[in-house]
Amino acid sequence: MKPIALAAACALLLAACQSNDHGEPQYRGNTTADSTGYAGAGAGAVEPPGAKLVKTAALELQVGDVQSGAHALTVLAKDMGGALRHQHLSANEGATRRLKQGNDSVLLLHALEPSASLTLRVPAERLDEFLFAAAQVAAFVRGSDFDVDDRTLDYVSAQWRADARRRLLENPSTSRKVTATTAALEVRDEEIGQRLEQRSIDEAVRYSIVRVELAQPPLL
Repeated sequence: MKPIALAAACALLLAACQSNDHGEPQYRGNTTADSTGYAGAGAGAVEPPGAKLVKTAALELQVGDVQSGAHALTVLAKDMGGALRHQHLSANEGATRRLKQGNDSVLLLHALEPSASLTLRVPAERLDEFLFAAAQVAAFVRGSDFDVDDRTLDYVSAQWRADARRRLLENPSTSRKVTATTAALEVRDEEIGQRLEQRSIDEAVRYSIVRVELAQPPLL
């Protein structure tokens, strides 16, 4: 009896394994693509509708001449609808070389290291285009940074606060209590402040700030 029972058990086990092989798998990975279309912060990411994303960038460029480089970047920003917001040119003293002339004289040569700092305002929708074009101005790029600051919650908070203060002033039951008092002025000032914060965020979203540091080979 025991051999018969063992054979029957093996047959049932084999049938179960074959059923699992041809049927639906018991465990599955999550292979369904995200239907929202958002790809996070990676390349090609789609921005969520209504998001207030403030994009900023910084470049460190080595150029042949800082004055020519600064002029080229300023023209580039203006051609894209941007503007120059700050510019600083300097030439710091670098290494010193001593050249002996004759038996009792020495000529000192001081190297100057010209540099420039620029702050440029560029339309956010053309920021990538500007960064790629700016890199073409340089002999090589010494460093670069790109940041995205999500100000959506700050914007929504300012909007809700401003709306709440406006409704407070428009509500007949409460407006009588604050009319002709300093409280009414304070509420109006707070509403104006929140509206200005919204406008400031909108402006920062619309235009990106790019800070550029330029350097060139030392001059003797």
